[in-house]
Amino acid sequence: MKKFVLILGLVFISFFMLNTGVQAEVYYGIDIDAVYESSDWSSKEKIKEIIDDYTLLLQYQKELDSCPTELPEVLGCYDKIAEKIVTNLYMHPKNNITEYKQLKKALSDAYGLKNCRNKYAWPSGSICDIDRASDLSASLRNYIQDLIDFSKEQMFSYSSILEEYN
Repeated sequence: MKKFVLILGLVFISFFMLNTGVQAEVYYGIDIDAVYESSDWSSKEKIKEIIDDYTLLLQYQKELDSCPTELPEVLGCYDKIAEKIVTNLYMHPKNNITEYKQLKKALSDAYGLKNCRNKYAWPSGSICDIDRASDLSASLRNYIQDLIDFSKEQMFSYSSILEEYN
């Protein structure tokens, strides 16, 4: 009986030690401890930061893909996503938002010139405003997709750990 209690005690202690031992911190499928130990990261929080930013980037891509296709709703959807991207993934958020709005206005004006001021289509009527908004929408979507693609490219260039992301 004493041997049984002794063996049971040893099994319990062994089990307890295994469970309280150091376990790898896995974050979105990435072993944070292994990454930290194998590279020159300043902290584990920095590793998590790039993973969190990549998670946001994937979320923004899903939001962009699910924007409505009808005008003018699509423009509002694009504006929200662009503001999130330039605020969370780029430096100087206030300036970025201002520059995005300036880009949008410049594109709207340029497409207005194209669609509403052509002397052979004059008077163009309200269809020119629809065409302007349609061209603007396509350009903004391409620009936002470029922001996402560029950020993704830079993140992967910054660190290959995102290849393990899931």
